[in-house]
Amino acid sequence: MEHIVKDDKLIQELSSILMYLDDDEYAKYRVRILLVGTPSNLRDYFSKVDSSQTIINRVQEVPEVSVLSTEDVKALADKGFVRLLKAKFLEDRAKGFNQDYFFNALSWFSANVPQYIHELGLELAIEAEDNNYIITNELYMTCLRNWVQEALVSENARMEAHINSKATKHGRRNQVIFTIGRLFSNEFSAQDVEEQMRRLFPNSTKDKVLNVSANLNELASGDSL
Repeated sequence: MEHIVKDDKLIQELSSILMYLDDDEYAKYRVRILLVGTPSNLRDYFSKVDSSQTIINRVQEVPEVSVLSTEDVKALADKGFVRLLKAKFLEDRAKGFNQDYFFNALSWFSANVPQYIHELGLELAIEAEDNNYIITNELYMTCLRNWVQEALVSENARMEAHINSKATKHGRRNQVIFTIGRLFSNEFSAQDVEEQMRRLFPNSTKDKVLNVSANLNELASGDSL
């Protein structure tokens, strides 16, 4: 929607199309039109149209898809890769790779965010098709790397902006960021981060006071940039 908001002609044309939703021919085939935008923006878009209220009355908001549970992600992956695509997972005992590992990894790396699950899942499905639907550890790792580099460009840029300089002695903020990435839960406390951080970096944190709360506050507020 944001691409046509400044074009009165296109807004008028779209409004005319929406008015047809009550037409018998449209109703017979249960035609639905998907508009991508926020409810407040939709009102602004059609405010210039004479029949704006009539248009708004025809618009029904689709609730935002919230973060899924790990079990939901596994069930979705099982349905998509196993039951629909009939994909097979080539076990790699040395790397610990198998079907269960794959499902858990899909959940962990996507943080159970529907958009990320879709993007990573699509990348994997396309590559699996080219490999006779055999999913190996190498194929999985390649897809994961490609997805991180291509789909998470803005996230990577934001992350890099928070990284400590190489000249920093301990790189405490880097340790905090790394530790957060190793936590299995999307919700955690400063104490959770500190305990895990001491396990991951025993030498540089031994007998040291770690001001993890301050680091987390800086990262959350953007003051560490």
